[in-house]
Amino acid sequence: MKNNIILLPKKFKFNADQNHDAISLISSIVPPFEDKIYVDFSKLDDIEKGDLIVLYALVEKIKAQNSLTRFYFNNPRDMSNEVKKKVNEPIFNKVISENFTVDKKFTRGLNSSELNLKICPKIIDRVVSELNEIHFPEYYSIFNELLTELVANSVEHGSHASQVGWWITTKIINESLIEYAFVDMGGGIIQSHKNAGLPDNYVYSGDSKIVLDSMFGVLISSTKFKNRGQGLQQLKYAVVNDVISNFVLITNTVTLRYKNNEFVATKNEDFKGTYYSWTIDLNNYKKWKSIK
Repeated sequence: MKNNIILLPKKFKFNADQNHDAISLISSIVPPFEDKIYVDFSKLDDIEKGDLIVLYALVEKIKAQNSLTRFYFNNPRDMSNEVKKKVNEPIFNKVISENFTVDKKFTRGLNSSELNLKICPKIIDRVVSELNEIHFPEYYSIFNELLTELVANSVEHGSHASQVGWWITTKIINESLIEYAFVDMGGGIIQSHKNAGLPDNYVYSGDSKIVLDSMFGVLISSTKFKNRGQGLQQLKYAVVNDVISNFVLITNTVTLRYKNNEFVATKNEDFKGTYYSWTIDLNNYKKWKSIK
């Protein structure tokens, strides 16, 4: 960030294969933060709701560290109509935590989204219940369990550590498919383990091994409690068993995807947070019923 300006790249996409520009931009924004920050949309032509919540989570994190900071963004006439529509959707219902409210100018385009510092069963239940919109024949309880664990991880490692909340948004792609994005701007999975003290055999192992071993239960939770750290293992189970699809995880220096029945890790600049994206459709439901 230079001269108090956050210049969004042409494509601000986190769950795309080519996500370098988006991650690089977020990684470049570090304290100390100014009292006025301008967000420049003039070059942007590709963004989705799941990408927008990363921006909102970033706003929250900055304001948690400097409560005087105010955000301003342009809405240039030459912005594509599609992007303009996404950025200017009506203000969503509630974007508030115990200590923070996003500037009204910045609270747009996130219907079905929430920010919170706590595990909120009602919010989780509402997100799961939205599957009724694509004709799920029953409550997708395994999704509730998974989302509850992800939120618990976020609250434990992100919110309490830095007073930033977790965010989730949903997008109905068509009558049979919903896309999800979840983010918090805590330290990130890898950094949490490093802060807690990794076993000696991880000193030279690389960051991707930390994430993968956490998902496979080889590396216990950074809290050191045996009953914690189940979220990543449940996530692995859901991905491998096709309970969710199109999985993407970005945390610290690692982007993790599931392709051709295996987890594929790539390196990126240090994203100080945790971002998940996935989709759910009726095929996922059928798979769940077959293994239930």
